[in-house]
Amino acid sequence: MSGRTIALAGVVSCLDRVAAGSPAAVVLEGAFGSGKTRALDLASEHAHRAGLTAVRLPTPSSFRAGACSAVRDLWAFGPFAGRDDEPFAPEAVARAVLAARRTVLLVDDLHRLDEESLRWLGSVLDRLPDSSLGVVATAPRGEGERAGGPPAEVVARFSDRRALSYMDLAEVTELAEAQLGGPPPRGFAEECLHQTGGNPLLLNWLFGELRARAGNASGGRLARIEEIGLRELAEILANRYGSRCSVATEVIEAVALLAPEASTELVAGYCGLAPSTLAEVTDRLEATGVLERSGAGHAPAAPVIHRAVLAGMSPDRLEAAHVRAAALLHGEGAPAELVASHLLQVRRAEMPAWFCDVMHEHARGLVARGEPEQARRYLLRAVDRCTGSHRAEIFRELATIALRSDPPTARRYLHEALRLQADPGIRVRLRIMLANAMVMAGESESAVRTLRAGLDEIGGTDPRGASRLRQELRLTCLWGDLGEVAGPEANPGPEESGHRSKLVANALRCYWAGEDREQAAADAEEALETGPDDEHPASLLLPALVLARSGAFAAASTHVHRMLLEATAVDASAIVVHAGSVLAEILLHAGDLPACAQMADSAVEATSRRSAGEHPMYLGTAVASAVAVALATGDHSGAWRCLDGTGLSAEVPRWSPYNSVLLQRGRLHAAQGELDAALADLRECGRRMTAANVHNPAAGAWRSESALVHARMGHHDRAMSLVRVELEQARRWGAPAPIGQALRVMGLVSRDEARLAHLTEAVAVLRDSGARLSYAQALFDLGVTYRKLHRPNEARPRLRAALAHARHCGAQVLVHRASEQLAACRVRPQRTTALGVEALTPAERRVAVLAAEGRTNRQIAADLYVTRRTVELHLSRVYQKLLIPGRPALGRAMSSS
Repeated sequence: MSGRTIALAGVVSCLDRVAAGSPAAVVLEGAFGSGKTRALDLASEHAHRAGLTAVRLPTPSSFRAGACSAVRDLWAFGPFAGRDDEPFAPEAVARAVLAARRTVLLVDDLHRLDEESLRWLGSVLDRLPDSSLGVVATAPRGEGERAGGPPAEVVARFSDRRALSYMDLAEVTELAEAQLGGPPPRGFAEECLHQTGGNPLLLNWLFGELRARAGNASGGRLARIEEIGLRELAEILANRYGSRCSVATEVIEAVALLAPEASTELVAGYCGLAPSTLAEVTDRLEATGVLERSGAGHAPAAPVIHRAVLAGMSPDRLEAAHVRAAALLHGEGAPAELVASHLLQVRRAEMPAWFCDVMHEHARGLVARGEPEQARRYLLRAVDRCTGSHRAEIFRELATIALRSDPPTARRYLHEALRLQADPGIRVRLRIMLANAMVMAGESESAVRTLRAGLDEIGGTDPRGASRLRQELRLTCLWGDLGEVAGPEANPGPEESGHRSKLVANALRCYWAGEDREQAAADAEEALETGPDDEHPASLLLPALVLARSGAFAAASTHVHRMLLEATAVDASAIVVHAGSVLAEILLHAGDLPACAQMADSAVEATSRRSAGEHPMYLGTAVASAVAVALATGDHSGAWRCLDGTGLSAEVPRWSPYNSVLLQRGRLHAAQGELDAALADLRECGRRMTAANVHNPAAGAWRSESALVHARMGHHDRAMSLVRVELEQARRWGAPAPIGQALRVMGLVSRDEARLAHLTEAVAVLRDSGARLSYAQALFDLGVTYRKLHRPNEARPRLRAALAHARHCGAQVLVHRASEQLAACRVRPQRTTALGVEALTPAERRVAVLAAEGRTNRQIAADLYVTRRTVELHLSRVYQKLLIPGRPALGRAMSSS
């Protein structure tokens, strides 16, 4: 039973005792809006049902014109009125009331009675035991505990005092159902309870507003509870607490403005009150239930009260109040966050001189905490009011935030920052940022012009700045297929910010040339460990891409996953899309086609809202991965939908991220028998790569794919010539995946025993490459070759393994073809446990479990009393059987299998 129910039961008990001929008195003490008047109405109704006479002692709000006290009004117009010629005598009224039988005296808000009436009520209560009278009264919470004063003395004389608490959840739910005409939706009553604190007055107001706006709100309009009728509520509140004392309105407004840091000192300073005066006012407001204690200060008693108080202030007055609060907090040395939160609300009022400093400081703190969008709100407000160097710096901060989520917007901010900024060193940083924004939006040539303009501007005045710009220019030209840059090699030291750009450029140069794979991988790894600053998001994922195409799929996947999580945490949507695109390619090679499709589709969908003619940096990578998955699953129409939807079914942008689109589109044409169209796309891919001095098949195996098309057209010599060159380039690069691809195609276009030898080598190379889909394809081709050579015993295990790998990859086309080949070998395809957790040996499973728990190879070897080499061999076989690129995916594979 709730406290409210117990209090109301005390009133009923009092009335029942009076009905039985015994005296009784009870006072209900409650806060503002707790329903004291309604409880008195219920007492009156119960009294009538019990055959009692209910007499209300008039309160000031119900006094008749000319009346000066409640007891005089009762004498003049109540049931105990004297004769017209008889003078008023309080004692005579008291005797008449006490002599009455089966009568209940109802007194609402006794603290509002005049002193004469309070003395009279006290005398009645003193003589109550000698009568059969009942008295039911209401008073503010805590009135009886106040020191001195007639109201407190009267409340103390009641033998039965009950606290009328606010409603609990069950009572709010019941009230909502009664008021709104049906059961409330899930969560509605809880939200109403939170917003009002269970205050019946506020609840009834809320339900009334909902009824007025929606007819029947039980359909659920929770999102509107925080918005409706706040001005009307503000008037109700003002009438309630404003009458208590002249400064009550200013105090409650100060508390609402300064919450949740409304300490007594701050409120007193805002209102200009002495602490003793403020304490008296806040005590009264707490007693009425408008305010409540909060730490070392005060707070509005309910969220809806807080909002209503602010809504009741005119816009100009509210802005002036926020400026006043900000100045007070700033003068007290409050954190920039508190001061800025007030300044953010000001749009028209004049700002103090320190406005820009505070807003800027708080925005930088928000960025450091990983809340860039919140920081952006403060900076946008500041940029409208600030001038001079502040304005240039704010535009740079805005660009830094937008660069990782909205490169076109970042570009606009950076142009404005460059226009305003005079410092040469900062202008170098701004140009690098602007070039990054242009590259991410697919405008490499514009980026090059921006960087060259920076070099022309510097001349010979800033060698270090020129070095940074040249290094950035080299990287941009390499990535954009725009050729090399003339001029001396930039060679900043490791401590300079250009160090990472140099590492990325060196890795990219080796990768394009298809030489020195180990050096390229080492530079890429170091660049990833170094991490970019906020000026270089365009090159964030380049080293991960180089690392993946050098064969280190597991390491690249780990880095990209980390970047994806970090970017998601700070809402860097452009980086999320780019990371997802690169991860899609890694997953494609790893043979996880469903995950690849999910990542690629998300990236394509996110970039589909770009402007016409705009081709973001990694859209090509995402589209190429999506088309490759569609080819592997036989969804040719889905592949064309993707190309059409991104505008890549016709013209393809001429820069490196889009070469793979030409490659995959060529494969799509070939799969549909359109061999001339396939060769056109593949040759164009080759022309672009050759023109950009890209000689690495890991960047695009256009020669081997062209060889397959030529072989189908009967051009055997041309096919062999193409694939020989690619195999030579792949061996020079040294990554297993492109070598295995070239060997597989070499086998397919070769004849007789040479075919078998090349395919056997391809399988051996691809087995530990991490390129699961390519491995499955090579196994299938080798199995088919053995079958055609009438060697079924060698064909069957290869075809079975190819089928198992294809199933785990989700490559439905290869699954279908392998099943057909097994049927041709007179073998019914059977379920295999060659892959998955079930295929692990006991020793492999023990090693896998320990590795998934995070133990190092050294620790696992010590626990199992084996050598580290044994652990490494076990893990290698575990990765093959679970079809994962490495240790980071082990935990998920073990738990989900």
